[in-house]
Amino acid sequence: MSTKIEYALVPNPLTPQPSYSSRVLVKDTLNLESLSEAVANRSGQTRQIVISVIEALAEESLDELLRGNSVNIDGIVQLTPARTGKATSLTDDLSVDGVVGINARAATRLVEEFKASAQFARVTADALSPEILKISVLEGSPSALRSGQVMVIDGNRLSVDPTQADEGLFLLPVGGGTALRASLYLDKGEKLLRALLPSGLATGSSYVPRVVSRRSPGGPIHRTDATVTVTAG
Repeated sequence: MSTKIEYALVPNPLTPQPSYSSRVLVKDTLNLESLSEAVANRSGQTRQIVISVIEALAEESLDELLRGNSVNIDGIVQLTPARTGKATSLTDDLSVDGVVGINARAATRLVEEFKASAQFARVTADALSPEILKISVLEGSPSALRSGQVMVIDGNRLSVDPTQADEGLFLLPVGGGTALRASLYLDKGEKLLRALLPSGLATGSSYVPRVVSRRSPGGPIHRTDATVTVTAG
């Protein structure tokens, strides 16, 4: 079964303008829980058996990688131990800024089957903007906000980079004034944003929550304002 995979053209900050690159709009990320349920339904095995097999496969793969072996899971992925770094001579050890990791490459069969079946649909860059579906506050109410509470936003494309001053969750005073920005986040994933409300909330004042994201380092700004307001208590 195949549905159309959406993509948008966005400015490429690494090349002279005008220049654009395509960016796929990932709809969701399957975790072990959701993936194991789907595999169980397809295979006729229990979900717990599927989870046990996947976990055992992960543990065995790690053991083999630590032995210096490559792991080829036929039809899915090939894993290879990796060590990179710089040296000034053949007798030097690698520099401390070297990277230890695991290289993963999708199996040729999987790639070819994907190419043969995948269907793509181009959408406008506006489709990259965050989507706010629900706003709530842990142990509190959106009508009586206090600094230090946790605001919870459910939606899509909510991932932000808190290290960038122009990204994140902002509270815009309804009557005008300086926006307040949350700097501490408990979650900043595609579908869930949880942030500690910043100091400076004025009792009785209303604010419009805004989520701002670049979607890629150096890329264009995408922002969405909530359709509801919240009030400091």
